[in-house]
Amino acid sequence: MVAPVEIGEGGVNLLVGNGLLKQHQVGDRHAVGAACLLALEEWATGRGARSADLVRGSDEDQRELISAQAH
Repeated sequence: MVAPVEIGEGGVNLLVGNGLLKQHQVGDRHAVGAACLLALEEWATGRGARSADLVRGSDEDQRELISAQAH
């Protein structure tokens, strides 16, 4: 199954913040796609986002969560 997915700045920041994507790769759509697949695999095995708020929150909310996870 194939489904187009749009990843916004907040999603890319989550990928970088969780170590699934390097900052220098944010403009590489293949690297972002691979990081998204890794995120889905982690989510499917229970290692993904701990809260639905992480997915539904604003970009600012996501940056705060990433920052909190990093410290």
